[in-house]
Amino acid sequence: MAKLLYNGKGIETETGRTVLEVLRENGAGPEAPCGGRGRCGKCRVRTDGAFSPVTESEAALLTPEDLSAGIRLACCCRVEGDGTVECMGEKASQIVAGFDESRLKTEHSWGSGVGMAADIGTTTVAVYCYDLEAGKCLSAASEMNRQREFGADVISRIEACGKAPAALYRQQALIAEQLNRLMGEYAGRARAAVIAGNTTMLHLLAGLDPSGMAQSPFIPQSLFGVECSGEQLGLRVNGPVYLSPCVSAYVGGDITAGMTACGLDRPGPPRLYVDVGTNGEMALAANGTIWCCSAAAGPAFEGAHIRCGCGSAPGAVSRVWLEPDGSLGFATIGGGKPRGICGSGLIDLTAALLAGGRMDETGRLETAEIFLADGVFLTQQDVREMQLAKAAIAAGIDTLLHDSGVSLSQVEEAYIAGGFGAHIHPGPAAEIGLLPAPLLGRFKTVGNGAGLGACGALLSDSLRERLERVSDSCRYRELSGNAFFNDAFINRMCFKPVEE
Repeated sequence: MAKLLYNGKGIETETGRTVLEVLRENGAGPEAPCGGRGRCGKCRVRTDGAFSPVTESEAALLTPEDLSAGIRLACCCRVEGDGTVECMGEKASQIVAGFDESRLKTEHSWGSGVGMAADIGTTTVAVYCYDLEAGKCLSAASEMNRQREFGADVISRIEACGKAPAALYRQQALIAEQLNRLMGEYAGRARAAVIAGNTTMLHLLAGLDPSGMAQSPFIPQSLFGVECSGEQLGLRVNGPVYLSPCVSAYVGGDITAGMTACGLDRPGPPRLYVDVGTNGEMALAANGTIWCCSAAAGPAFEGAHIRCGCGSAPGAVSRVWLEPDGSLGFATIGGGKPRGICGSGLIDLTAALLAGGRMDETGRLETAEIFLADGVFLTQQDVREMQLAKAAIAAGIDTLLHDSGVSLSQVEEAYIAGGFGAHIHPGPAAEIGLLPAPLLGRFKTVGNGAGLGACGALLSDSLRERLERVSDSCRYRELSGNAFFNDAFINRMCFKPVEE
């Protein structure tokens, strides 16, 4: 046995276990976007004491200065005896949560008091508390999903549950505690709630094993669209909690909520809905049917698997442009010193490099690394991660257009949703082929579409009824093994505009 000192707390553990495993079991631990596979280099801890030798992964992802200062990767570093551990950058990035309540009409049957609406995203969790009688937003808060310590993507979190049943209980406890905390002073006072989330996030909240969604035929235990009690979910809600309905394992209740909020369930011309994030979910409403699919974009847009990637926090490079002299100009969130590159900055940067001739259409950089500032740079591997993500989104859109028989010229409205989608700059996104260039003038940014739908369903019985029915209009397209999607994916790998 060995003893670790973490934040002044003594932890006894068996030797041979990784620091990440030990901290997770004790309700702590750094983010591990790659799920603890030693690939992303984000689970940095400062160590002192008896630990295993530096691994090849650590030598590749940490600098000699890091290693000499005792900095290790928690997923690679194993306990060999007594020591101390300090997590670095453990605090979750705060994300501003905004909401336009003027878009809602209050007409519900919950009664008076406080209600809570939430969107549980793979990356971000947002909570809104409302005065049910006045329809007024009392508070709005959001932050990074604490389940990220089990991986940045849903597959990593599902696999964690398959490896150790305790991981399911830990993830359920993490999200319940986070929702309760984000309710702030209204925790314990809420009398009703509506929660949107992708199918995996809702499974983890409900304590249902999501393992069946990790492999074909991708069968979830529930597609939700049900009411639970707050007590059942470990939430401080003294009344019913409605969990939004899902369409499939990978088109979840966040998408049905967003589609309902944007009116895709109502008659009208062809309309496209794209939620860009760790998973790229897309829907196309045409002729009374909503065609939908999900493409595994991976966490590149959220900063994971990118050497200098980071979330949307102060210091993140969020805009990049090509100066007249060919150099790169950039801006950071908050205007401070750059500390990394977030998703919108990554899109802008690749577009600027393409325009400036420093990257060709295949994604090959003119040099191994492109520097924006000291310690902030783009690598060839980063471009490849970005390439896979943007090709998946573009090919998913191609597939929906093909299967529905709708052309880009017929699409009259296009919505970009998601916490990350709200910050995409459509021009650069179209230049690299992420979004279709012919739709540039038709894109509307809706921000947190899932949150909008959850709030609407909380305050409006009629919208909640529409949400309950929307999945009946959906025709899901599974992209795994889809020949058309596979061909489109290869065609969209190049960095060039998508034309008609």
